[in-house]
Formats: sequence, structure tokens, C-alpha cells
Amino acid sequence: MQKLVLAKQIKFDQGKIELLNQKLSIFPVSVFSTIVDNNPKVVPDVYQATKESAQMFANEIKKRHKFTGQQLKSWLKDIVSFAGWGKAEFIIYDEKNFASIVRVQQSPVAEISKKKGYTDHALRGFFAGGGSASMETDLDCIEIKCVAKGDSICEFVLGKKQILKKDHPEFFKSQLWWLNEK
Repeated sequence: MQKLVLAKQIKFDQGKIELLNQKLSIFPVSVFSTIVDNNPKVVPDVYQATKESAQMFANEIKKRHKFTGQQLKSWLKDIVSFAGWGKAEFIIYDEKNFASIVRVQQSPVAEISKKKGYTDHALRGFFAGGGSASMETDLDCIEIKCVAKGDSICEFVLGKKQILKKDHPEFFKSQLWWLNEK
């Protein structure tokens, strides 16, 4: 955060917060978990809205700073931490095959969710959008480990829709079911 403040890339004004000209607000993480826990039918909307917003944001950052895919990946990882979504670590980042595996420690949504399932739908969307911008192709994201299910970390797999569907059919069916209809 200190780097952003020094570079004047984060602005706090009366009733307004901006990060790189992107309007932000601070609210409890429980908003995401409560919405999804109370109405699982909104998962596609939460995922898609977050994916589209993240992709737009990441493309703007990439263009403004002339980032390579690797540089954007590192920046996005730091934003996840800065924004309080947990500590992200890329285990695999393969631009050639359009694939990534990201581990997240201390996911607040997973830690407070009342549902004992895969819960980080907004974070999945963020990784899908950021990954799509970083690798310059449309990617999606599934969560294969989750603290809410009793795992020690949350783990996400990014890839092209058809590859995720083939390699992880059970996760694809339960987390991206609406993409089967497209």
C-alpha cells in the first residue's frame, strides 16, 4: 500500500476511494459469503461480474504500465493481498498453455462461510478476469481446495473452459455449470 500511496495511485477523498482511477469501497467480507450462502443461484452473477470487472481493471493496468503478462500477474497477486482477500501464491503460471494454479492462504470468505463447500466465487472471478488479461485469452477458474471444506488452503485452477471441463469435470459441473449452456 505504501508504494501505491507514494506513487499517488491510491486516493482517499471525502466519501471516495480510488485505486488507479478505479472506484472502490470497503465493506465486510461477509457480504459475499452471505449473498451466496443465502442464494446459491447468484453464483454465476457474482463470478461473471467479478471476472468482467477484474479483466477491465487488469487490462487498464497492463496498458498504463506497459506490463508483460508476468508483471501483471505479480501486480494482481499483490492486489489480492492488499485488498484483504488472502495471501496469493502462483504455483504454476504457464502462458504457453494458458494455465495457472494459485494457492491462497487466509481467505476471509472461506474462513467465515457457513456453507461447507467451495465459496470463493468472487475470488475465482477475479483470478479468471486477471488471468484472461494477463495471458490475453479468455480463461475461467475453478476452486479445487477450500478452507470452508476443511482444507488448509484454498487452491484455484485457471484455464480455458474446454480444458477445465475435460480435466476437472466434477469441479466444472459444480462451479461453472452455466457455461455448459453457452
